[in-house]
Amino acid sequence: MTDSDPPSPPFLAIPGVVNFRDVGGYPVSKTTNQPRSIRRNLIFRSAEPSNITPEGIEQLHSLGITTMYDLRSLHETQRASPLVPQTGVAPSAKVAVADIDGVQRVYTPVFINQDYSPEAVAQRYNNYAASNGPEGYKAAYRQILAQGAPAFRTILQHLLPPANTKTNPPPLPSPFLIHCTVGKDRTGVIVALVLSLCGVADEDIAREYALTEQGLAPCQDVLLTNFLSYLGSNAESQSQLPGQQLALNVDKSGAEKMLGAKAENMLAALDMIREDYGGAEAYLRAQCGFDAAELERLRDVLVVTA
Repeated sequence: MTDSDPPSPPFLAIPGVVNFRDVGGYPVSKTTNQPRSIRRNLIFRSAEPSNITPEGIEQLHSLGITTMYDLRSLHETQRASPLVPQTGVAPSAKVAVADIDGVQRVYTPVFINQDYSPEAVAQRYNNYAASNGPEGYKAAYRQILAQGAPAFRTILQHLLPPANTKTNPPPLPSPFLIHCTVGKDRTGVIVALVLSLCGVADEDIAREYALTEQGLAPCQDVLLTNFLSYLGSNAESQSQLPGQQLALNVDKSGAEKMLGAKAENMLAALDMIREDYGGAEAYLRAQCGFDAAELERLRDVLVVTA
């Protein structure tokens, strides 16, 4: 950490949901004499919450969370593959979309359909599992950035006060949750953009990203089994189609690499954002359509005196 400690611990125990943590608390690079950090208890991230328990829902309510943004593809929302089996619930009864009273689900897919075709899955698997380390992640995250701008804009608009707000300062936005399937890649990219926009150091952003390995540890075996089974079943089902050229090379080592969240992968992605777009702020302006005043208001909401 550069100037102050991160949230300790960053993870919150939400029964039925893994990898749930507060994005706030990270130090912002010094531009004033007073230390500053990302506002706590505003942006939360997690894996998909379809197995949340009644106690977990109470926890969300106690955090003040009113909205959750779902970054998954349509295919994922229709394919129940729970990370945390719910005691006493038959597998056929499990669903892939959480219906939580008092919490609005806003569907903001980074990809709609195309990302889970057999060819795309094979390509993504090869990107992640490539022996050249972070380069595979750069390629995968470049695709997320290319497709994710509309979703990212919708989410970040949550932080901006309505245009007709007359109070000064405007009221704070309500806390919200961002998730994809495991809360690692698509979720990790938008969180990295937010933190980088606010001036959090690359090393701290990468450390925050790497916490996902700790967050997914309770379901790592289930996740790995489901992942290998899914890839294997899709490869088999598509193998008889004429003209299909599948590049799936499924093995445990490669799958574990794909499911990992090493700091070096995020550092490479942040370098790529600067190389391709000129940095997080330039990306948010050119790709998401925010103007300079809106981005300054985002920073005003997100950055507080530590």
